[in-house]
Amino acid sequence: MGISWGEAYKKAILTIIYAIIWWIIGLVILFVGVIVAFQMSNAIGVLLSMIISLVGIVIMALGFLASIFKVAAD
Repeated sequence: MGISWGEAYKKAILTIIYAIIWWIIGLVILFVGVIVAFQMSNAIGVLLSMIISLVGIVIMALGFLASIFKVAAD
């Protein structure tokens, strides 16, 4: 037997809320990477900026997937 429509919508809303939280965390880290690029205009600063920005993007993607799995497991 499946779950009710009400339960399905509740889980969908929880997934969206968790995903938004992870996107905000990832965007903050991504913007820190962009700020580092503007503060340090040498090669090391650009490399550091790219690494920090990539970490932010990975956190956004993995956080979104983790939120789906967390809600589905509950």
